[in-house]
Amino acid sequence: MRKKIFLLITAFLAALTLCSCESVSGSNEEQTDSALSEEKTGWGPKLFEGPSTVFDYDLAFAAAEMSGKAEDTTGKPIEELYADWGIDDCKVYNYTSGMEVKGFELSLGGGAFAIGRDTLSIGGIDTTVLVITARGSTTAGEYIGDLWKGWYLDPDKVHSILNRTVWDNVYDFEELLWDGIEDYLRNVDVQTTGNLKILITGHSLGGAAANLLGARFTAGVGGDGWWGGKVTKDDIYVYTFEAIKVLTEEENVSAGYENIHNIYNYYDSFGPNGRMGFTSAGSPDAKFGHTDLYYLDEEQDGNQNSVANHVNYRSALEAGIIELACAEAGSMPVPPEAGPEDPPDVGQVTTSEFTIEGTWKNTGESTFGQAQSGSIITFDGTHCNYYSPCDTYALYFENGEWTLDCVSYIFAETLRFRVDVINEDTIDIYYGSEAVRLERISRDAETIEEPQETGGDFVIEGSWSSVGSEGFGQAQPGATVTFDGTHCNFFSPYDTYALYRDNGQWKLDCTSVLFSQTLTFTVEVLDADSINVYSSSICTELKRIG
Repeated sequence: MRKKIFLLITAFLAALTLCSCESVSGSNEEQTDSALSEEKTGWGPKLFEGPSTVFDYDLAFAAAEMSGKAEDTTGKPIEELYADWGIDDCKVYNYTSGMEVKGFELSLGGGAFAIGRDTLSIGGIDTTVLVITARGSTTAGEYIGDLWKGWYLDPDKVHSILNRTVWDNVYDFEELLWDGIEDYLRNVDVQTTGNLKILITGHSLGGAAANLLGARFTAGVGGDGWWGGKVTKDDIYVYTFEAIKVLTEEENVSAGYENIHNIYNYYDSFGPNGRMGFTSAGSPDAKFGHTDLYYLDEEQDGNQNSVANHVNYRSALEAGIIELACAEAGSMPVPPEAGPEDPPDVGQVTTSEFTIEGTWKNTGESTFGQAQSGSIITFDGTHCNYYSPCDTYALYFENGEWTLDCVSYIFAETLRFRVDVINEDTIDIYYGSEAVRLERISRDAETIEEPQETGGDFVIEGSWSSVGSEGFGQAQPGATVTFDGTHCNFFSPYDTYALYRDNGQWKLDCTSVLFSQTLTFTVEVLDADSINVYSSSICTELKRIG
């Protein structure tokens, strides 16, 4: 228990740096200018002369300036920027100016943003531009929300939006944005009956909320909303910077949302290639729209892959190093691939005798989560520290490939890795096209024994995959759930549990690690390797994988 509390505190303190912000052709997309112009045009009509689906460096830079100025506890810097640029009637929401410690606000509130409006002559026509800027995490409440993400501990709070499931902390922020927009339109005379354009931007948590807001505005074109009959997709401009995860899946939803540009650093400190990747807050994808990647691994206080990589998007724009996602101007952008290109094939050890249990060292330059260069990684038969500090995991050979599933100790999330077994003591673990090279340094770890039925009685101990269309708590579809004899991660990350018969019916009791609460589930044993776990109408289908 002490270890658990220590790990949670460590992860929380690590995330306190999430949003300390300073501020047509790339690899694939046609842009308005070849790079950020020598003399930036600044705020003005030129920024909105092109369609929103075409990336514009000057507009992206203006959006980055807004996002940076929104990152404080008072709202005054963004108000001043709006005023300097002639954006009228700025109103700020949810800036509480509470007690601060080094820019960190000791408050459980959050969801701060600014709204303003301007009238610009675009193509000789007076056009209203509504501007919305969402702030990144600044309060204790926001950081906690970024870590835990929300709904998976409360099945009643699952949010299905635009046919996708979104994280609770992002949904809650976006709801605040809608409330603020309604308040703004009631109190400020905004001309929405004529020509209208909308600019939405934000960084980190604010970028995620801006992403979801932009997607709902885009999906509402032609609908009953106050903007529905007044704009097209080309009039809704969305630029996000280092946005954390919006969707509970890892892929982008790109088709139909080509106007949403998500600028993201491959080395983002909180992404899968970052030093703080175990927090699982960031992902290059998991958003609406497409991802415009850049590669900038900065040093901060002598440390590479530092927290600076979460806030250097402005430097990337100034350098013009954004690798844009779409094919060419005037054409329908092609949705990006689900992930980087497949890794090269290498010879593998496929013998069933291979076991990953033991102690390993990252001997290469590539990193992922806890597996930084030089890190010691242990697989003890139930837990490992590859992705986050105390993952449950399963390694299995399927369709000619070794696969490693890691369920984060901190989050209701399973990441799946391809494993190339070079030999008994050397493996490469891929997430996308880059491999983390692990060399075995010891075999002293207990080996998982295949669970066996005893005397015709069912045994639940082992690793299972949630294979159905719905799940409960941590056991969401695709997750790996492990029962180790004492603990499991079915309800919360580290439940104690008991499986027993009651009047001829199997029952599973799980006592949450997070709450003084025990839930009882009904278990239908289909066979030794397939069970259905019921909580009221929710059926979690589990298939044994180890």
